[in-house]
Amino acid sequence: MNIGLDRRVVPSRGDVRYLAVSLEAPEAPSRNERRAVNLALVLDRSGSMEGKKLERVQEAARHVLRVLRPSDRVSTVAYHDEVKVLTASQPATAEARARAEAALDTLEADGSTNLSGGWLTGCEQVALGLEPAHVGRCLLLTDGLANRGITSPDELVHHASALRERRVTTSTFGVGRDFDEVLLRRLAEAGGGNFYFIEEAGQIPQFVQAEVDETLEITARDVSVQVQAPRGVRVVSLNDFPAHPADGGFRFELGSLVSQQLLELVFELHLPPGDEDIALAVSLRDRDGVMATAPVTLAIQRAGDAACETAPRDQGVLRLAARLRVARASQAALEQNRAGRMTDARQGLLAEAKALELGSPGDDEVRALAEQLRQKAAQFGEHMDAFSRKQFYYESHRSLKGRALSGKAMRKGDSPAPAATPPPGRAMIPTGGLLLLVPTSHAVAPVVERAARGLLSVASTLGGIALSTRLQQGALPEAPGPHALLTKSDERSLVAGAQSLAASVRLVVTERGFEDHWFSHWHAAEGVAIVSLHGWAETAAVAPEAFIAYEALLFGLYARSAQYDHLALLHRETRGCIFDFCQLRAEIEVKLQTADLCTACCAKLAQAHIDPAQLHPFCEVIRSMSRRARAMPSSPASI
Repeated sequence: MNIGLDRRVVPSRGDVRYLAVSLEAPEAPSRNERRAVNLALVLDRSGSMEGKKLERVQEAARHVLRVLRPSDRVSTVAYHDEVKVLTASQPATAEARARAEAALDTLEADGSTNLSGGWLTGCEQVALGLEPAHVGRCLLLTDGLANRGITSPDELVHHASALRERRVTTSTFGVGRDFDEVLLRRLAEAGGGNFYFIEEAGQIPQFVQAEVDETLEITARDVSVQVQAPRGVRVVSLNDFPAHPADGGFRFELGSLVSQQLLELVFELHLPPGDEDIALAVSLRDRDGVMATAPVTLAIQRAGDAACETAPRDQGVLRLAARLRVARASQAALEQNRAGRMTDARQGLLAEAKALELGSPGDDEVRALAEQLRQKAAQFGEHMDAFSRKQFYYESHRSLKGRALSGKAMRKGDSPAPAATPPPGRAMIPTGGLLLLVPTSHAVAPVVERAARGLLSVASTLGGIALSTRLQQGALPEAPGPHALLTKSDERSLVAGAQSLAASVRLVVTERGFEDHWFSHWHAAEGVAIVSLHGWAETAAVAPEAFIAYEALLFGLYARSAQYDHLALLHRETRGCIFDFCQLRAEIEVKLQTADLCTACCAKLAQAHIDPAQLHPFCEVIRSMSRRARAMPSSPASI
């Protein structure tokens, strides 16, 4: 456990400080020595699940059954208007698993959704056979609303919290566009499990498999952080982990952690007025004592306003707090949007953007996060379709919990290295910052706008990188006409102009071609990519925004990880992979239409601390754009 404060002084009038705690779960023994699990599979079979959804649910359940061992226990429950226990909790022997698979084959979809009845029945099955050493977990999968049985969200959340105290945790899976994402998120948080948003039926097996794989690798059960503080100090988890008063302070429940899982937590300390210094103590606890620590004490000294202003600040803590505040504000705004309170959503995001900038003046990363909130204010302050709202909501939730969008825990090798060293000859590019798309003329601005809009349709950030567009009139040099080639001197001027713009990576899009007739040039030391659309409208068979979206992903990943190097991933073998090396525009067009990630590149991305699963939605956007009719307007348009 590592602990840090943004500042160790506070004025007598009181103020807010941030406490950062990072921790790592112990490594799991071999699978042969893993802890036994007691699982209940609770499956929605209401009418809306008919077809592919139900088929994929059955496929996912079969996978779960096949990875269990006789030392585990399993039960299966299906529900619509009524609830049916398909197979009661029993040891997962070969015979029991075969019976459960046969019962799954009999499922048919009809009726409405008695979510509470199915879920509570599944939890009861877990509780009936739960041994002290077991990991008990109920997996609830639904595509609809709780419209039968208990329908009050607060009552359901109360049950989830009570079941957690009995060691029965709940993970929830929402499928499609019609389920209540706020309810399923709250159930999982109160229940100590995980919440997943599954966009398409075909993804159901991989999400369920990821959750079960994690459950089999749990190495620390019921982990909590204890923050002891003097009376009058209020402690808030910016990660939104459940809090309880305890031992002269607060206990924050993190749930069970899997092998080598990394968590970065931030607590907001509301310090009251006074003249005495403030002493804090932070410790870890868990059910089995594998992560327990002695209390670590911290002192915050009282000082005058001037001394507080000039005191050293830990910008790393402030940036981590800022990222979590963005996620919290986004989640709250989306809930307001869902309730029809558009003005509240917009005003809340704008207020948080202003507060971020006031709290960290002059910090480029925080400024980029504030700009991201302003962009969201415009989007979340208007009516949103249910699917987009769920995508943004899920991303904010995963950011708060420190989990990757793939549904896997953030572990060593999956998370960005906080203090990475770039390869020789490469400048350090700030990670987690801003990718700025800069069209140099009104003619290419609509193309850039469509590319950015497409990327933002699947997530508000590229794996944690804020995305923004800007028409830089006058700051970047352009020749009188689009047909003039960029000389080396012109290109240097473009790079210098772009470098002056506050961002981690700048993608400059121009109509002019390069003297070497290439497609784009990457200036690593400056963090600037120059991308040419020269001749695209006349000769390309796919929409130019697909090409810009591809280039944004290709170079934007430099702001995701200091170990990333796109040249190291390029391969001459044609695999339909976005890292295929292409020498002709026709080859690029084919690549954009397939937009896949090959196995070798997935492995290299993981080595560079980039989760390949996070990139699949963006690849799908590139594929979708490449199938659209080309549109390269020559009339002026602004972003």
